[in-house]
Amino acid sequence: MARGNIATERGFYVDTTELKDFTRKLRIERPEVNRKMRRELRVAGKLIQEDAKSKLADYPSVVPTVKVHTSFASVYISTGSKAVPLGGLLEVGNKGRRVKYVEADLGVAHGSFRHPTFGHDPYVEQPMHPHVAPAAIKILPVAQKMILDALKLALVESGFTDI
Repeated sequence: MARGNIATERGFYVDTTELKDFTRKLRIERPEVNRKMRRELRVAGKLIQEDAKSKLADYPSVVPTVKVHTSFASVYISTGSKAVPLGGLLEVGNKGRRVKYVEADLGVAHGSFRHPTFGHDPYVEQPMHPHVAPAAIKILPVAQKMILDALKLALVESGFTDI
């Protein structure tokens, strides 16, 4: 049963349960349409990925870890890996709190993260350099349209005509 849309103090939650159920059925009953939709979602994600990679000139080891993933009718970008944890640290830090973005400044982050070093002080503070969230904020209008077009195409090819 759908929970409905909920306004909270942290933002607005949109219930996508029915969309997730549709894409689950689409994957089973119409795999060719599902593949086509996910390819289109990946194209939208690649726009954000490329912009995020362009912000990482000072961190060449992190660039290959910025990846696009799709799940059901969603697309998301990850950064960092077990071998290169710096990507995640640069994006969200490690102090147990999420970075705060100032939307007007296209994702200016506040904060730092701690990491061990060799030498005088065993731990140092390093400023965060988010790259995925600012890229997502910048590319969002274009990416949203591409994602909605991909979903609409999947619905039309699955037999829904009144869209």
